[in-house]
Amino acid sequence: MENCPTEALSVDSQTMSVIVDEEKCTACETCIEIMLLLGGPDVFWKANIDDKNPGRFWKPLPSEPFKGKQLDKDEFKNDIQRYYKLVGWDENGIPTPEILKKLDIEDVELKLETIK
Repeated sequence: MENCPTEALSVDSQTMSVIVDEEKCTACETCIEIMLLLGGPDVFWKANIDDKNPGRFWKPLPSEPFKGKQLDKDEFKNDIQRYYKLVGWDENGIPTPEILKKLDIEDVELKLETIK
C-alpha cells in the first residue's frame, strides 16, 4: 500500500481486507508487480508442501482448560476447504476467476497463472 503512487489503497480495520479507492486508482498495477517481486509465501507458497502443521499440532493438549482434547486432521482439512470455497478461492487457496471478476480485478488472473 505504501508503494501505491496514487494512495488508492487502504485496509478495512475489521476485516483486514484491502480497499481500493476507484477514484484514485489508475490501474497501474504497481501493487501487483510489487507482490510478485517480493515473493514469499503469497507467490511461491504451495499448499501441499508449505501448509502443513507440525506433528505436535495433532497431539492431545497437555494442560487445562482443554487437556486431552485434540483436533481431527480430516475435519481440519475439510474446514480449510470450506473456508476457501466461502471466500472464492480454489482448493489451493488461490482466488478463482469468478471472485476476481466480482472484485473487478480479472486482469490479475493472468498474473496468478505465473504463480500456479
